[in-house]
Amino acid sequence: MTQHLRGQSGVIGILAVLIFSALIVVIGSAMVATSVLTFQQSQERIDSTQSIVDAESGVEDGLLQVRRNPNFGANDATVSMSFDTRNRTEYTISTVDTQSCQDARRVTASGFLDTLVRRVQVDNCPQPSVDADFVYALQAGSGGIDMSNNSRIIGSTYSNGNHTGGNGASVTGDVWVAGAAAPNPTPQYDPATVTDFLFGSSTNPNAIDVAQSFAADTTQSNKLVKVALKVKKIGNPANATVRIVTDNSNQPSATQVASGTLNASSVGSALQFIDVSLSTPPTLANGQKYWIVVDASSSGSNYWSWGIADDNGYPGGSGKNSDRWRSSGAMSWYPVGKDFAFKAFMGSPPTYAQSLTVGGDVHANTITSLSVAKDAYFQTNNGSTVAGSNFPGSQDPPQRDLPITDANINDFKTQGTSGGTQTGDVTVPLGSTATMGPLKINGDLVVENNATLRITGTLYVTGTMLFSNNAKIILDPGYGSDSGVIVSDGAITISNNVTFTGSGSANSFLLLGTTSTSDAAIDVSNNATNIILAAPNGTIRLHNNAGANALTANRLMLDNNAVVTYVSGLADIHFTNGPGGSFAANGWREIVCDTDSGPCTPVVE
Repeated sequence: MTQHLRGQSGVIGILAVLIFSALIVVIGSAMVATSVLTFQQSQERIDSTQSIVDAESGVEDGLLQVRRNPNFGANDATVSMSFDTRNRTEYTISTVDTQSCQDARRVTASGFLDTLVRRVQVDNCPQPSVDADFVYALQAGSGGIDMSNNSRIIGSTYSNGNHTGGNGASVTGDVWVAGAAAPNPTPQYDPATVTDFLFGSSTNPNAIDVAQSFAADTTQSNKLVKVALKVKKIGNPANATVRIVTDNSNQPSATQVASGTLNASSVGSALQFIDVSLSTPPTLANGQKYWIVVDASSSGSNYWSWGIADDNGYPGGSGKNSDRWRSSGAMSWYPVGKDFAFKAFMGSPPTYAQSLTVGGDVHANTITSLSVAKDAYFQTNNGSTVAGSNFPGSQDPPQRDLPITDANINDFKTQGTSGGTQTGDVTVPLGSTATMGPLKINGDLVVENNATLRITGTLYVTGTMLFSNNAKIILDPGYGSDSGVIVSDGAITISNNVTFTGSGSANSFLLLGTTSTSDAAIDVSNNATNIILAAPNGTIRLHNNAGANALTANRLMLDNNAVVTYVSGLADIHFTNGPGGSFAANGWREIVCDTDSGPCTPVVE
């Protein structure tokens, strides 16, 4: 019995060992299988990551091609690249319209690692560029032009306000002083919230032209000098004609009483009030209904938007649209049911030019103590000597819109922001060199004495700007014949002997602009040269011996001996966002496509 039990215990021991060994094998196999699976999953993640990297490489190459050549892929293009025997990318570039922008270059790239495929897509939106015509050495708004002793303007001037001078103050060209507009518009309709109403688009043939009626208010004057419309442009439409017409049974008539030009170059990519001066201010009858008609061209990709309220909130008029305004024949106008945002500016007391030596002609309501080398066009002459012919009783010159508007500056801000944002003040230290742009700086910009700043794209500074003694601001040569921009929300101070240089190509300049309303929006000290300055809402002041190529501001002040020398190339100038900076990436996303050619949908996170 004892031997039998001992035999059984031996068998049990062997079975235990076998079972334990089997468990070890099972566990080991499971661990190996898990390790293999983990390795495979890890490798798949690595491969998946590598394929998305391949796709992103394709996108980046596509963006680079578009930046080098904005027309690349305009009619669709496909590019393939291999990195090694396993990795490759293929991308397509096409032109699409999106909610964010029109004529975007869409780059769709597929990254391949063996048979694994992942795709990335990005839209490259064109950034707004601005064309401006600086026809005059100085152009001022209602604040006018003040010239101190011996200050000189080598060129011509145009001012919507008075132009006065001191002893020895001179203008070598013509002097124009427009008939003034009242500071407060009457009537006007400026609702807090407006939406887009598109016109001039061939997709809606009944809304090529648009109109808004108003009841004339002659409390300030019976002359309508200008109107302002809250508009934006889509693409690059041709200039539109703004007509003031009489009423015919509650719709625009064929009788025009005045007209002006809505300059596309003055309009931005966001809704904003744009002045339209009338070439011959009409006399309006108080309380009578008139229409502002915008007569546009028809286009499938270049058209306009006029801001319209959500209700019919202006009781004195109504908005309508039509296939075309006509000077004769039948017209069909359709009610919009809402009112367009507008302002009407009536006239104000007469303007004048005073105490100047003028090398060309003078055009002003009243001329006082002038020495005019050529002809004079006026209504009143108070002691001025005219070497040429006198034309008393002449019509006041019309208001002229400034070449740089708030809408333009907002587009410049968009250009700068497209390159990213840097928070905090930025300083280019004494004697050093820095390269910037496009860039938005949330703070101040200071370029210290003898420092050099090279501009490779538009700079937008939310604070103030200071350019210290002997600083150099240079446009990158890649701008070519285009011009560059630095804009700010604050004041700009330019110290002694600061120099500004274009790209080196003909007709390439640097513009400094600000939205500041300050009496010292731009302050320029001695011998600052080679620059265009713009402060449409504030005052530009040039101190002794300071210089510039062109100035435009609400008010312009030249101290003793300041000199402005106009350059003819400023009559047609193109501002861009720098070398290859005309696009900004938008909507970077991974996509899933049914086939290699689509349709594609964004990956759901």
